[in-house]
Order: sequence, then C-alpha cells, then structure tokens
Amino acid sequence: MLTDSMEVISPDEDNTINNADYASPEELRYASMIRNKTGNGVTEEGKDVEFKEEELGSMLLNSTAIDSLKKGINTLLWLKPEDSISEAMKAMANRKVTYAPVFDHSTNKFVGFLDTLDLSVFVAKTFSENQKLHPHLYDPKEIHNTFAKPIKEMINASKQDPFLPVPLTSSLSRVIKELMQNRVHRIPLSNEAGEVVGLVSEMDIISFIHSNIKLFPGIGKKKLEEVGLSSGVVISITNDSALMKAFTTILEHEVSGLAVVDFKTGAIIDHLSASDLRGIDEQSFYKLEAPYHQVFSLSNFKKMPVITCSTSSTVAEVMGLMVNNGVKRVYLTDSEQRPLNVISTTDIFRIFALL
Repeated sequence: MLTDSMEVISPDEDNTINNADYASPEELRYASMIRNKTGNGVTEEGKDVEFKEEELGSMLLNSTAIDSLKKGINTLLWLKPEDSISEAMKAMANRKVTYAPVFDHSTNKFVGFLDTLDLSVFVAKTFSENQKLHPHLYDPKEIHNTFAKPIKEMINASKQDPFLPVPLTSSLSRVIKELMQNRVHRIPLSNEAGEVVGLVSEMDIISFIHSNIKLFPGIGKKKLEEVGLSSGVVISITNDSALMKAFTTILEHEVSGLAVVDFKTGAIIDHLSASDLRGIDEQSFYKLEAPYHQVFSLSNFKKMPVITCSTSSTVAEVMGLMVNNGVKRVYLTDSEQRPLNVISTTDIFRIFALL
C-alpha cells in the first residue's frame, strides 16, 4: 500500500544494483547457462562445452528476467495528478530525481510518469507565452498561477516518455528492444494481475551488463570506431547563450541533453540536461533569460560532470564511465576537447540488441 512517507532513491544515484547481487561470470558460465545449452554441461564425448564469442552474453540477456533488476514502487518518489507543477518541481529537486510515477488514488492505478523533459515543455511554453504578453517583464501573480496548475496536464507532455508496462517475466533482451523501439528511458513492470509493481531504467540495465561484461568479450573490447561511434551529430549551445535557448534546443531536437561549448574554441566545457531545470522555480523563472554561465555559477544548481572519452576508448570503458559517474552520455572528443560525438545509453543498447 502506498503511503506518504517513502524512501526516495535517485535513478542516477541508486546503489541497489551491484556486482554482488548477481552470479559472477564464472558462475554463470559453468552453472545455469551450460545446463540450458546442453542439458548437463558436457558434450557426448564428455568434453567441456565450447561457446561462440558472444554466446554466453546473448544467453544471459535472453535468460535473465527483468524482475531481478527492478526497483520497487515503494522506493520511488511518487506524485498525485492533482499535485501542482510547483510542488512537483520542488519535490523532484529536493529528492534529486529526474522523474516520478503519478498515482491516481481514485482509480488506484499509476497513470504515467512526470519527468524533467515534461517540465521542460512546461517551462518553454510558459516562457513563450510570457514573452508574447510582456517581453522581459514577469508578473509574480501570473507566474504563480501558472505554476499552480495540476501536473495531470503535463504527464508525458514531451511525448518522449509513454507509460508502457511490460510483464515482470520479460527477458532483459526484450526490455532492451522495448526501450529502443519506444525511445523511453524507463519501463514500468507489471505482475500477472496487471498491477505496476516496479520499474527498470536504462542505467539499471547498463549497470547489469557492465557487471557481466566478461561474457561479452568481443563487444567489450571493440573500440568506438569499430562499432560506428567515432563520429556523429552533437547538439550544442555556446556558453554565452541564454539558458532558455538550451531548453528550447533540447525540445526541438528531442534529446534529453546537450553539450555546452566555448564560443571561441568550440571545446566542450559543460553539459546541460533537462534535469537541470530542477533549479528553476517561480522565484527564479526570470533567470531563463540570463546567459548560461551566470545561472550555473549559482550554488543551488548542482549538475552532473562532463565525462569524455577518446577514439581509442572501448565499449566496455565507455560503459564503465557511465556506471561509475552516473551519467547517461559520454562525449567523444578530439585532442583539443572539441566534441566529435556523444555516446548515449541508446547507442550502447543498439550494440547489444544485435545479439
């Protein structure tokens, strides 16, 4: 049963998934996987079973039920449809989370997610309407009334986080494909009665695969250029841009974050994501017009670090950077720190989805 006093765990800081929770690669190799493949672990000649390079890893993804990775609903921040946008933003900022399930007590069901991309849509729309009415002027009463609107109007406003539950018994392989096909960052998990009992995020899966990377020797050792990730499109703004431009750019390109580059050298100096909107409220709304570098010099804005890699980095190394730093994207840079590509969790999933 849901209560108002729930422990909250940040999806970026969740430590419930660790190597000790799972069988070691050696245990997986010589236990259930071998039995699944041969029935008893040996060939007719009594010799050890031989596996193709990524076969063990593929078997892991297909045999692991997503239930083993789930976060329980009671460990999450949750919201009600009637909660105000202001209340939701404050709660998410205080608990340092990027999303929250929305639970409707009248139907006793979860109705969707509210995440920082949805809040980006809200802020961009509010800012645009304010500029049309009276540019550069902010009426505190108008802003308050807008922030007082219920969050039910903003659930999946970004159209990038639909509520698509999958059964607890689904394989890890299936969930990876669901994440990619639907372009979502997390998936709710339902029991046989159709009740949502947990969820799994991209980082949960990345952490699990990385903890078993020895089962993927071919993929793990491949350099980025070998998997087609040595170059690509990097969405960015310059460090003299207004903060609002960053969030409109995020929404225009349907991404969750972008690079901030030096306007003179083009070198990456920071990263901005939709989650950074957690520092914007009714009182600081006017700061959206300020240059990026001024706003983020304030102490109440806590941002994730910029993590970079080189063309010689391997898939396993990039995954390690994501897991160890709690980030969903790593920037590939040249010798002068200019971004050549951004490696996201989706890019990593695309590689493993081919198994």
